[in-house]
Amino acid sequence: MTGLNIHLDGSVGCFFAGILLSGVLYGCTCAQVLYYIKEYPKDSKGLKLLVAFVWALDTATTIENGQVLWYFTISSHQNPAALEFAPPSFRAQYSLSAISVFVVQCHYLSTIWRLLVEKWYRLPMLSTILLISVISLACGLADVYITTSNNYVPIAFARVKIPAYLQTIAACVTDVFITIALCWILRGKRTGLAQSESRIWWLTFSMVNRGVLTAVLQIVVLVTYAALENSNVLLWLVFHFPGTQIYTNSLLAVLNVRHFVLESKRTKFPSLKSAIPLSKVKRAAAAAPDFAGSGSYSSQQHQQSVLPTVITISTDIIRDQEVHAANDTAAGYVKSTAW
Repeated sequence: MTGLNIHLDGSVGCFFAGILLSGVLYGCTCAQVLYYIKEYPKDSKGLKLLVAFVWALDTATTIENGQVLWYFTISSHQNPAALEFAPPSFRAQYSLSAISVFVVQCHYLSTIWRLLVEKWYRLPMLSTILLISVISLACGLADVYITTSNNYVPIAFARVKIPAYLQTIAACVTDVFITIALCWILRGKRTGLAQSESRIWWLTFSMVNRGVLTAVLQIVVLVTYAALENSNVLLWLVFHFPGTQIYTNSLLAVLNVRHFVLESKRTKFPSLKSAIPLSKVKRAAAAAPDFAGSGSYSSQQHQQSVLPTVITISTDIIRDQEVHAANDTAAGYVKSTAW
């Protein structure tokens, strides 16, 4: 005989699905950290500390995710009333997630700061976007504070509605700005050299993928939260729980792709060349003197000869003061990323 169906698919089911996906992505985080340790042992101490810090945040978030699942499935087994209260582990997970997003965004903003050296608009532009990122972090911590003072879910969710909206919108705006700014900066570094073009293309490709992924994540969380806020379906949690791992993996992926970008060959973006074959161009051979016989000077027409000559026109552009900078133009972002 089956028990009473209290329809937990939209609540505990969403918790389980989101935490399961988060655990899978945490395995990717560990794999990327191991690859980083093996591939980049000569990085600066600051960058190594950053990688260690984001990995520690990711690990702590994963532990808290397990505690949340333990609370709902083991500690509160056969206790539906427990679903109406937010456990301390969920509040800890939420705060760690907000901090992780802020740390990753600050790293990209610091990279943009270094790439915009001697630009007059650097300070006002980055100050504005940093303020938006701080607003996102503050709203996330405000949500945690509100649920701490009153962890009864119906009341807490009604009180955190505005901070939750602001947090997601601010994080999305920051991610879009980072993507557009980095793509714009990289586009301005183009020189026309094939190897430089290849590096810039790969860096832009990585930045666009990273920005689209994180921005879409924030938009999906916002839409599902707004659409289902008056129901018992917590679909937004399916995308919220793996959010930390997505940000962490996007940062580690950009760091781990540096050697591949620096070693990219010219075959991806070869120089535009045109060849003019002259194999069929013929000319008459010069007349050769002949002193045989009576000593009279006579000439004879030789057969036309074939010239195996090819004229190659290359469009590689090398401007003044860019010869030495050509090899480091696209690598400038890589070096800035590596502090």
